Amino acid sequence: MAEREKVFCQTIYDPACSAGLQSTWGFGNQLFVFPGRKPTLYPENQLHCRRLQEIREVRWDIDLYHPVMRKLVNESHNIFVMLQKHAAEKAVGGSIHPLILKSSRQYIAVLIAYSDELKKLADATIDEDKKENYLDLLRLLKMSELIWSLCEILFLDSPAGGLVITQLLDWIRIHFTDEETILQILQEERPDCHQFYWDTVYRLVLQGQIDHARRLLSKHTAAYSDNFQSIDDLLKRMPIFSQMSRGHSVAEFDMKWRHWQDDAQRRLEEQEFAGNKQLRTICRILAGEEAVFTELQDICGTWYHMLVSKMLYQHPTVKAIDLQYYVQSCLDVYRNSQQRLGELDNILLVALEFDIHQVIKESSSMFSNWWFVAHLTDLLQHCGQLEAHKLQYGSNLREFLLLDYASSLMSNKSLWVVGVSYLDHCLEFGRHYLENFIENMPIETERKAQKLLNICKERNMTEQARSICKVVGMRHLNNKRLGAALTWFLRSKDVAFATVIAEKFLLEYSESGSFTNLDLIDNLGPSMLLSNRLTFLGKYREFHKLYEDGDFFAAGSLLLSLLDSRLAPKEFWLTLLKDAIPLLEARELIFSSSDTYQLMHCLEELTKEFDVMKQKDGKRRAFSEHEKEKLGLLKLGLTRNLSRAIVTEELFNVYRSDRPPNKNNQSHGGVLIAINKELISTEVSELKTDCEIVWSQINMTGSKNLLIGAYYRPSSNKGTSLQQLELSLSRINQSSNTNIMIGGDFNLGHIDWSIPQVIPGKPDAEHHNKLLELLENFNLQQIVNTPTRKERILDLILVNNPTTVNKVNTLPPLGLSDHDIVYIETDTWLRKVRQHPRKILKYDKANWENIEADLQKTLEELTVMNNNNNSTINEITEGGDLLSLLH
Repeated sequence: MAEREKVFCQTIYDPACSAGLQSTWGFGNQLFVFPGRKPTLYPENQLHCRRLQEIREVRWDIDLYHPVMRKLVNESHNIFVMLQKHAAEKAVGGSIHPLILKSSRQYIAVLIAYSDELKKLADATIDEDKKENYLDLLRLLKMSELIWSLCEILFLDSPAGGLVITQLLDWIRIHFTDEETILQILQEERPDCHQFYWDTVYRLVLQGQIDHARRLLSKHTAAYSDNFQSIDDLLKRMPIFSQMSRGHSVAEFDMKWRHWQDDAQRRLEEQEFAGNKQLRTICRILAGEEAVFTELQDICGTWYHMLVSKMLYQHPTVKAIDLQYYVQSCLDVYRNSQQRLGELDNILLVALEFDIHQVIKESSSMFSNWWFVAHLTDLLQHCGQLEAHKLQYGSNLREFLLLDYASSLMSNKSLWVVGVSYLDHCLEFGRHYLENFIENMPIETERKAQKLLNICKERNMTEQARSICKVVGMRHLNNKRLGAALTWFLRSKDVAFATVIAEKFLLEYSESGSFTNLDLIDNLGPSMLLSNRLTFLGKYREFHKLYEDGDFFAAGSLLLSLLDSRLAPKEFWLTLLKDAIPLLEARELIFSSSDTYQLMHCLEELTKEFDVMKQKDGKRRAFSEHEKEKLGLLKLGLTRNLSRAIVTEELFNVYRSDRPPNKNNQSHGGVLIAINKELISTEVSELKTDCEIVWSQINMTGSKNLLIGAYYRPSSNKGTSLQQLELSLSRINQSSNTNIMIGGDFNLGHIDWSIPQVIPGKPDAEHHNKLLELLENFNLQQIVNTPTRKERILDLILVNNPTTVNKVNTLPPLGLSDHDIVYIETDTWLRKVRQHPRKILKYDKANWENIEADLQKTLEELTVMNNNNNSTINEITEGGDLLSLLH
């Protein structure tokens, strides 16, 4: 007969499903079904449905998700874990069989306890659907208990010698109880008038409950008649193996049993109970008459009840292995009564045939979940009843069933933690299963995520832990919870997304001027080293803290390091430079001249970058009005700070010519030359005239000295300034060994220096021509070829030896100036200030004996000379060479 599982049909009322259905696996015992069919070879011929389609979720084996069954799962899990723990300890030494038997009885106790709870719920509810659900679950647990108890008797608790009648009677009594009926009968005024009186007595006798049967018989109105006294005597003297086995052999019990049963048969033959049909039936049972069991098949109810009853009165010393030979006669009785055998009957039959694998197979097919077969197989494996050979798919039977059971738990929101524990005890594939489940498990809450992380940490599942952190981090990122997102990305060590979060924090600061999630940013610690952007975020926040605490020097140093190390993103440089403005304007000098130059270089680089950079729409990017205002303040601050630094550090020799006070007696403006003190320079005051001019000379190495001049011509001047410049140039000795370089703002921008010639039609041509005349008369050449203010070249450099100039550039203006800076490089060797050599005597290498002898001789000579008043000073000082040695 072919094996077949129950098939449950469900109709989907959706016209979209008429063309077909497709499905995809979900999580655990879950399937997603949706309208459609697999693509054909010619997709252009397919009809495409554009409307929205519903996805339906299909689940099975969900009876374990019932609240009562969930409690059963948790209870049995504790038993399972304790068994594995003690089994591992006992594996070193000691017997594990008592522990296995104890665990089996705990499982049975759990089944009984939750069967009682389901029965109470079913009795209490008035909802028919709920009641039916409770009763279905109750039947499931009852069948589980029935099969488990039989398997315990046959495979786990088989007594010495294999005699099992006592355990079988207990098994029958538990599952075919008449306690309620007995109580009802005993409460009657005349118990023997109860309609189930004799049926109950028969069942008690068939189950070997002799004391209860005698008690009911004693309540009969004719209990003191001879017939009743006779049957009571037989029942009273009935041998019971559990009592006889103490100190007696099986043979002794068998002999006593036969004597007792012969007595019962004799009384039947003598027609002792002919006047009472019911008592005669009881005697026929005691005598083990075959026909009486057939007559009482309805009282027995099932073939296995009849089997145990027949064994009690026909073969009380039967062994477990021989039970299968007596089954057929019992089956025939019920088959003749048109009763069909069900799945439960088949399982009990194969159990009595000691076919363990078939028991597991049939049970897997009958039960709607894997709880029963997984736990029973685990016990059977521990007690050695299952072969340890591997199945075709790599694991043994125990692990295969535990994997299936754990998989069914993993798809439940509350039971998945229990499933993890079962997977831990599947040594072959458990870890692989767990990794896959964790990677695909939906994470609804952070609490669940934390549980999963603890599981991964305990099992060293690094990649899965990172995956969990990334999933939770992405959820927070999508919900714009940047702080929480960064926390999870740090835990997963995800460089890319940690960088993204850091950039979002920086962007947020750029837009609002303040940070959120300060507690997190302030306590990044070593985690900030995960990415450069995160490191910058942490250091930039540290800069703000230093500034808020008033530690301006440390704040300035950190700001410079962020720029110099290129740790700060280029798009954030402007913000950093703006942050430098309060430090540049501080009372104390925070930035040295070299620091200021560094800030200037960064500003120049950023300005060039903005000139080249283009937005996605192709338009050139420009500074906003606010940024331009800040840049102006920054340039002014850098200029002021540089001047303060130069003066404060005294690194330069400054030669200056201040402008005279104006009509309001206000002094401002003038020209100056600042030359590094390492160079040998002097001011040439004789070249000064009545214009804004100053001259200095730098000594050169191996070439002409360099004469540098700084000059300014006011735009309102009518010609006297150029005349004074001519006078100053005329004082220079043209035959001297000197290179000349004079620069400044001439305010004469209408000359085409490529010719050179005054541009026709421009104003003030007289002064422009005067300048060109001066250049020709004093053999000077103007070397600036790019505009320094708007489109004109106002700032000029005049030299008499242009071959020494390698490069001429213009740089963006500083401070509030609207003139570009002119920057030149020359090919000259400058003479530096040399230190005077010092004489250092090496006393450790001196010949002190010779020095002492010379000193003694010199002393004697000096004494003689002193006594001779005619000695000259030259004669006395002839010994100076030796004295100088000692200085």
